[in-house]
Amino acid sequence: MRPARALAAVLLLAGCAAPGAVSREPPLDDVSTEVRDAETLARAGLYPGALQLLEGVARRPPTTPDHDRALFALGRLLVLPDNPGRDYRRALGQFDRLLLEHPRSAYAADARAWRALLVAYLAKTQELDRLKRLDVELERPRPP
Repeated sequence: MRPARALAAVLLLAGCAAPGAVSREPPLDDVSTEVRDAETLARAGLYPGALQLLEGVARRPPTTPDHDRALFALGRLLVLPDNPGRDYRRALGQFDRLLLEHPRSAYAADARAWRALLVAYLAKTQELDRLKRLDVELERPRPP
């Protein structure tokens, strides 16, 4: 088993450690480790595991350490071309949330750049879809 897959298995099994165990938030210093682990999983192409970790951190209060980093990493994960779960609208939502909740973050400038790219891309995609529908409509035979 490759090391990255072993790490993913350990992380998934850790959530199911003991039957009837009481769920609790990890200590604050574990958040940085979770974000680092998610980034490692993403680099290894293990996108579902990375997504699960990052979404867990993103659900915590904005005052959580590395919350901004998790939102940024989540947005980036959602735009990776080889990620089968790629979702540009969700990525845009993560960058918007980062800018709203952490306007002075070290990631804010990059989030604004990603946001501008995604807004432009989604607008062009919407326009292209509209033009395709128009083309299909114009190609339909008209009744005499």
